[in-house]
Amino acid sequence: ELTTGNILMCMTGIGNTAVDYERLLQVLQDIAINNTQINDAPVENLFESGARLWTKQRPLHKVPTQRVMLDLEDCAGRVCASSIIPYPPGIPLICPGEELGHEEIDYIKELRRRGEKVIGLTAANQIAVGR
Repeated sequence: ELTTGNILMCMTGIGNTAVDYERLLQVLQDIAINNTQINDAPVENLFESGARLWTKQRPLHKVPTQRVMLDLEDCAGRVCASSIIPYPPGIPLICPGEELGHEEIDYIKELRRRGEKVIGLTAANQIAVGR
């Protein structure tokens, strides 16, 4: 259905059989054995840092009512005013009211460098934050 970076989304339906799933599993195992890098960077590094960030406890604040658009580089320590959602997986990494840190900014920059879609980030790499 969709591939991007180190993510593959597979869709199945009522017509799939056990043989289909066995074939999919075999192909994924072959890919894992033979292709361990994407864009000259180990897949594990981006996956591990992303997984850590999705479960990280961030300082929470009231959702800003007054907002300003700032360059991603200038947002460390600022309170996010909109969701930041890498797609896929389409799950918010940062929600309104959460504080952005350097680790999150570096991860978002790496996703963009790889050509990944990040909802909530403008084409000019700006994010809505509280004033």
